[in-house]
Amino acid sequence: MVILEISLQRNQAKSGLANLLLVVLRRMIAAFFLIFTIFYWARIVGIYPANGQAFDTMATHWQVASVVLSVALPTAAIGLWGLFSWGTLSWLAVIAIELTMFLGMSDQFGTDHQVVLFHLTCLAVYFALKLFSKAQSRKAQKAG
Repeated sequence: MVILEISLQRNQAKSGLANLLLVVLRRMIAAFFLIFTIFYWARIVGIYPANGQAFDTMATHWQVASVVLSVALPTAAIGLWGLFSWGTLSWLAVIAIELTMFLGMSDQFGTDHQVVLFHLTCLAVYFALKLFSKAQSRKAQKAG
């Protein structure tokens, strides 16, 4: 009976506008990641050559990045869609990989401002909603 009460309290604390928006944000990012995955796989199998190059003629660093991201993106998407804690961690790993590629190693990978802007915007919105969610739960605890 105590376990049920703890579970109910946890679900009540997780309700609210901020948490709903967090769920929507995670699932939107998951949908975008699945789209990005399709593009990476299309490059690998040769349907859509990146910059006019097939996978086998790409530079080695692009081959490695394409293979890693073609696995990491759908993994993060599944984790985000399912609202699993490891989904957020894998999402942060994807962000770290792509920001390193396009900001830290731009001499090799070039710059992709849209990808960088997408990740930074999603990250900022995520942390803003997390702060809003914490504030809401503190307010609910004080009131209740």
